[in-house]
Amino acid sequence: MDVPGLLLGSVGLAALVYGFGRAEPRGETDLLVVVLLVGGLALLLVFAWWQTRTTNPLLPPYVFKDRNRIGHCLALAFIGMGMLVQHLVLTRYLQGARGYTPSQIGVALLPMAGAAVIASTQVSARLYRRLAPRSLIVPGVVLAAIGLALLTGLDSDSAYATQVLPGTLLIGFGLGLAFVPLFATATGGIAPQDSGGTSAMVNTAQQSGGWAAMPLFGGILASAVSAWLDHTSGAPEGLAKAAEQGVLLGRQNLPAALSGVVGETDRAVLAGYSVILWWAVGLTLLAGLLAGLLVTAKAPSGDAGSR
Repeated sequence: MDVPGLLLGSVGLAALVYGFGRAEPRGETDLLVVVLLVGGLALLLVFAWWQTRTTNPLLPPYVFKDRNRIGHCLALAFIGMGMLVQHLVLTRYLQGARGYTPSQIGVALLPMAGAAVIASTQVSARLYRRLAPRSLIVPGVVLAAIGLALLTGLDSDSAYATQVLPGTLLIGFGLGLAFVPLFATATGGIAPQDSGGTSAMVNTAQQSGGWAAMPLFGGILASAVSAWLDHTSGAPEGLAKAAEQGVLLGRQNLPAALSGVVGETDRAVLAGYSVILWWAVGLTLLAGLLAGLLVTAKAPSGDAGSR
C-alpha cells in the first residue's frame, strides 16, 4: 500500500475541507483559513508529484492523462456546487417560509430522489450502451439547470405543488440521466488494482464542488441580502445578521411590532436565494459545456454509438 500517498492525499483533503468550512464564519483572509487552504493545496501537489515517483501509486499517471476522465471530473465538481446550493436553499425555504419540520422536508424532497432513480435505472442505464456519454450528460445537465431556474422564483407564498415540486423533479431526473455516464465513463478503462484510487478521485471531484461552494455562495448571499436591506428603512442588527446568513424570520414568532421589518428581511433573503440559484444555474450549464467539449468518448458498445 502507498502509505505516504495515502497520508499526503488524506491530510491535504482534510485541510482543504476544514479551510473551506471555516472560510464563511471567519472570512477568506483569516490566517487559519489561509494556512489551511494553502497547506492543503501544497500537500495535494506533493501527493501528485509522489504518485509519479512511487512504484505502487494510488493514482497512476495514466489516470490523469485521459481527457474524458478530466472532463467528467470537472463537470462533477461544478454540478456539486450547484447541487449544494439548491439543497441549502430548499431546506431553509421549506422550513422558514412553509413551516415544514425536518421530517416533512425529507418527504418533500423524496420526489426528486425518485425522479433520479427512475432516470438513472430506466432511462440512462438503458441508453448508456447505445449513445455517446455526452449525448446523455448534456441533456441531463440542461434539465437540472432548468429545474434550478424554476426555483429562482420562490417567494413567501409559493405553493409546493406548483413551484417547488416541478423544479425538484426536473433536477432529479436530469441528474439521474447524467450521473450514469458520468461515473461509468470516469471510472472506465482502469486496471483492477487502480480502481479504488480512481473511484475515490471521482467522488472527491464531486464533493470538492460542495466544499468550495460553502464560502463562495455564503458570501454572495450575504452581499445580496445586505444590498437589498441598504435600500430599506433599516432592520435591527440582529435581524439583519440572521437575514445575511439566509434565515427566513416570518415563522419565528417575533413581536407583532416587527412584522413590517420581518417582512422586508424575508423579501431580502428570498432575493438572495434567487441570486445564488442563478449562479447555480450558470455553474450547472458550465458543467454541461465542459462535458460537451471534453468528453469525446464513443458509446461503450453498439454500432449506433460509433456512428
